[in-house]
Amino acid sequence: MFRYTLMQLRSSLRHLVAAGLAIMIATAFLTAGLSASGVVKKTTIQMVSADFAQADLVVPSMWWYGGIDVADVVRDLPGVEAAFAPASTTAVVSNGDTSQYVTLGQSAPVASLEAWPVDQGREAEQTGEAVLGTSVADRLGIGLGDTFTMTFERWQTTDGQEHPATVTLVGLFDDSQPFIWSVTQARATLPTMVEAGVSTDPTSSNGSALWAENLLVKAQPGVDTGVDSELRRELAAVLGQYLADQEAADRLAHPDWYDGQDTFDYDESVAYYQADLSSFIQTRDQAAEERAASYLGSEVVLTLIGLVFAGLSLLVASLVIANTFQVLIASRTRTLALLRCVGATKDQVRQSVLMESLLVGLGASVLGLLLGIGLVQAGLAAAGHRFPAVPVPHFVGLPVWLMFLAVAAGTGTTLLAALAPARLATRVAPVEALRPQGAPVVRAGAGRGRWLASIILTLAGVALLAGAVWYQMNHPDPDYSASINATVAGLTGSAIAAIGILIGAVFWLPRVVGWLTRPLRRFGAGARLAAVNSVRHPRRTAATATALLIGVTLVSAMTVAAASVAKTLERETYTYWPIDLQVGSIDLNLWLDDDAYTQACGPDAEVWGGASYPMWPALTDNEITAVRNIDGLTATAVAYSATVTVPDAAGIPVSVTAAAVDPEALRGVLAEPEVADLLADGIVLMDGNLAAALDNAEWFCPYAVYEQPSLDRNSQIQRTVTGDAGQIEATLKYLPVMDQIGAYLLMSQETLQTLAAEAQPEAVWAALAQGANPVDVADEAQDTVTELARSDSDIRPVYGAAISRADTLRAIDAMLLIGLALLAVSVLVALIGVANTLSLSVIERRKETAVLRALGLTRGQTRWMMAVEGMVIAGVAGLSGLVVGTVYGWGGVGLVIGYSDAFTLALPVDRLLLILALAVAAGLVASVLPGRRAAKTPPAAALATE
Repeated sequence: MFRYTLMQLRSSLRHLVAAGLAIMIATAFLTAGLSASGVVKKTTIQMVSADFAQADLVVPSMWWYGGIDVADVVRDLPGVEAAFAPASTTAVVSNGDTSQYVTLGQSAPVASLEAWPVDQGREAEQTGEAVLGTSVADRLGIGLGDTFTMTFERWQTTDGQEHPATVTLVGLFDDSQPFIWSVTQARATLPTMVEAGVSTDPTSSNGSALWAENLLVKAQPGVDTGVDSELRRELAAVLGQYLADQEAADRLAHPDWYDGQDTFDYDESVAYYQADLSSFIQTRDQAAEERAASYLGSEVVLTLIGLVFAGLSLLVASLVIANTFQVLIASRTRTLALLRCVGATKDQVRQSVLMESLLVGLGASVLGLLLGIGLVQAGLAAAGHRFPAVPVPHFVGLPVWLMFLAVAAGTGTTLLAALAPARLATRVAPVEALRPQGAPVVRAGAGRGRWLASIILTLAGVALLAGAVWYQMNHPDPDYSASINATVAGLTGSAIAAIGILIGAVFWLPRVVGWLTRPLRRFGAGARLAAVNSVRHPRRTAATATALLIGVTLVSAMTVAAASVAKTLERETYTYWPIDLQVGSIDLNLWLDDDAYTQACGPDAEVWGGASYPMWPALTDNEITAVRNIDGLTATAVAYSATVTVPDAAGIPVSVTAAAVDPEALRGVLAEPEVADLLADGIVLMDGNLAAALDNAEWFCPYAVYEQPSLDRNSQIQRTVTGDAGQIEATLKYLPVMDQIGAYLLMSQETLQTLAAEAQPEAVWAALAQGANPVDVADEAQDTVTELARSDSDIRPVYGAAISRADTLRAIDAMLLIGLALLAVSVLVALIGVANTLSLSVIERRKETAVLRALGLTRGQTRWMMAVEGMVIAGVAGLSGLVVGTVYGWGGVGLVIGYSDAFTLALPVDRLLLILALAVAAGLVASVLPGRRAAKTPPAAALATE
């Protein structure tokens, strides 16, 4: 029987190529997915470890509060070659009229602890020296030896004053490589930054104090850094003393922070810190793996994602294989009957089919394994050439057990897919050998039980999915437990419905094909024959179309989901950031003066009150005019500000920055223009922070419980608002949208003029024109205000919903492209199945085709017949996939973000029509070779007999 199996395999090899190709591609995809997850993990660890330079030990900042002076206490320890606490802040670097905000880091004391060493020039070593990333230097137009200005915004400096520093560029490093998220854009010596006014105290309230994330320690050559090493014990000892000293100083400076706690014992504190630090000192590799895990979540997640997509490809491939073997068994009916006549048992027949599938699956899986490894290796080579700074592995390191798993999965899928055809082969009776050879027919019967089960499963699954989505939309769950249960229920419903749709495909797919092919009967003999042939074998048609149906369903579901998420996030962006573009910023000052602070927090409380320093001076008329003239803006509103006072419930005065705009201008720039209608005389809008402060001024006190205001949307209170020019009795309304509008208090310009003698214009709010590129408009606005700035520290920021929305949409499109690229493999396998089915159909209908040729059917009509048949199968599968995919896409989005008030369903008709067109076109392409083979059938073949 084995010799017979090999003989059948050789004789049918040409027909099994497509099935083998399908399983080969699916196995290659599985191999690539398993390999890619390991490559991503290894690359991420290597990238993250670059942050730690050549350090031997790393201590996270959670233990020493980010102070950079921590390096001083360990630098002189025996066995320590160097210590460094890399810290960074933000700064503005300028050259003439060109400026840029950069992340400014502290230069390392030694090259071995510099994460991103210079590749041109040298490292900054003295006061007044700096190094820049190449992209920053190119934008500023400066080179080695040139001078430029470095400044910090006033609120970042220790005294709120401007301290411009002129520095010399002494080195350049590459900051242009993608995927490197932690590289700073500029570096300078610590004395240079201190001279420019930056605080080195990480607890500074100015917001820009240098904060170090890690302490890096480089050991001397030959010094042991193991878990029980002397160096680790010494490091834990001095850091424990350092932390105890910090706590002692804090207790003296802020006794109210520790009110009610036990008496401080210095020795006990040192021992406590030393004991805990011993377990938190890490090696460079340990720190890299821990941080990489936080970025990746888990390598298991990546592996599962790859397995899910690979599993889909294997599922589609199994349908192709099952259909191929089913047709081959039907074409071998007489041969199988003769075998039964000469004594072959049913078990032998079954074993022969399964052995044939095993050989096909094993060979194709091995080839798929090699193809997958080759694809990943080619990807590594291309990535290494394109991104030389990214530490991509040179070779694929796939464990033997993973290679075995890939081959076993491909072979097992082939065997499972061949079980039903093998059982069909055992049903061939010996008497079949006595019947004349005709066109083999694959039985199409299916029981009523299957039809009933299909209906029940489909309806139950859809109902479960719809119920879960309804629950998500109508029952927000703060602790997410019920939400997670609803999501699980919805996913379970989706799976149940999918099973019902697939097992019922043999019933409804052929009917849909028959319904859609009726109009084709008007387009010539070839089209009429194609319409008849496409429904002649319902089971085969269903199996072929189902494979493509799965692929198109997944593609369309992802497309619809991405469009719905994008639409929802667009609405949500406006909810949380209701202005397209904002140039400049309003000083958001909310405080109590010393007397009010003492009244609210008690006579013994340390006074934290006092006004913040202004960030930027008032806008000039030239700046306002220049912003209004920027292309791409359709409406603008100028926001003025001044300081006013509002009493809380106990009468304690709260000082706050109030913003004012012209209501009509505001209407043109807000996503909720009706907000502008509220700005009438005596009506003032407030945000949640001010509402909480007016509930109780203890909101400002240290360690107070910060609660959300006890006011609902549109709730209002009566207060007297006082300014330096007068006061008014106002109605203060709390609107949640005010939390994101960029002001604590918003009123009309007329109201503010009554309160303040000199309100200053501080920001321009703008709306983008339809179709305008937000990034280009924002860049032009940034260049405009940079050119008109009176000093480097006066360069105003440009931000807004449009920029955030553009970034979000780009991220969604990127994820969509990645998902579609992965799903394209499944679709390709399905199309191979279409081509294979058509090819086998040509073999089955050879005598029938010859008769048609003898009756006058031309070669062109024959090719057209096969083309129409391929397009019909692909078109019906594509159309059905669009419908099912749209339902699944909407359901999936509803499960994930249905709780959002901004939840919106979208139907990207253009993209869905493109998917359908591509499916039909692919069906046409799949019919080319089968059509050519059918057209070559000679009319004389109709006279042949067996």
